[in-house]
Amino acid sequence: MTFVSLTTDYGNKDYYAAALRVKILERVSGKVDVVDLTHHIEPFSIAQAAYQVESAMALFPMGSIHCVDVASGLNERMRYVLLKFRGQYIVCCDNGLPQIVMEYGAADFFLEIADAWVQHPSFAALDIFPRVVEHLVNGLDPLLLGTAVEPQGGITLKPIVHDKMIRASVIHVDSYENLVLNIRKHEFDHTANGRNFVIQIRRGSDVKRLSTQYADVQPHELAAFFNTSGYLEVGLNQGNLAGINNIQIGDVVQIDFD
Repeated sequence: MTFVSLTTDYGNKDYYAAALRVKILERVSGKVDVVDLTHHIEPFSIAQAAYQVESAMALFPMGSIHCVDVASGLNERMRYVLLKFRGQYIVCCDNGLPQIVMEYGAADFFLEIADAWVQHPSFAALDIFPRVVEHLVNGLDPLLLGTAVEPQGGITLKPIVHDKMIRASVIHVDSYENLVLNIRKHEFDHTANGRNFVIQIRRGSDVKRLSTQYADVQPHELAAFFNTSGYLEVGLNQGNLAGINNIQIGDVVQIDFD
């Protein structure tokens, strides 16, 4: 059984997510387990989608297939691509998402998928994803699915780093309204170099030490720690940090070092 994940900005108000799932199952029913990572990516938020997919890949088995349809209609010439990275496959638009996922590695291959399959130009994923999944699940050569190309776009999840400061961005606000910042542990440790720090949140809410989990602090106190995905997470234990401070995806959080 192969796991196939779906990550989109469709939401659940419309039929899109269900239609995509049905079209995949029509072709490979009994051979795959289709898992919804999330259909609630903020509209067109490529960085948030990349964070979700990258995080999931660390926990999914080898051979899993990740279908991502976010910000696919921003450009009429937007191409769909297939890449293999760390033993798993990603099918998505070449809109910068692959570069974020591969920021610290390289793909085994990176293919542009031919658009001959597309019968629904306004919903191309409906035609492309099921065909690609069927091809891969049946053990056919993935290199037959397209032509090798170089990734497009220049999006990055890397924060702005100076000697005494990191300017990070909020890339995800979870259902508890905790913040995930675009800082990985090795980036933080390298810049901190053992120095004291202050993570500056709005309204005078600062964090001056790292925890391992929310339970390390008292209810309604701030905690900061590196989460399962390796990114810096900041939130209130049993609180709603983003809501209280009106923080949204893309907002800047600064970390100062002495």
